[in-house]
Amino acid sequence: MRSVTLIDGTVVPSDSPEHRHECEARAILALPSLQQRRDWLADIEAKRGQGARERLERTMLALRRLR
Repeated sequence: MRSVTLIDGTVVPSDSPEHRHECEARAILALPSLQQRRDWLADIEAKRGQGARERLERTMLALRRLR
């Protein structure tokens, strides 16, 4: 498996949960509208809980800061 570098500089395998999380945050940010992003995050909260949503929101914010 190849390695990838996360936004915090951590190197992880490309099939790691951390990389999957960051990819999900990037996918949400790529949605064309604010309402679509809100809906996706609401679905995540309903399925995985508020903590999962908040973690994704923090990662999304960090990704936006890098742009």
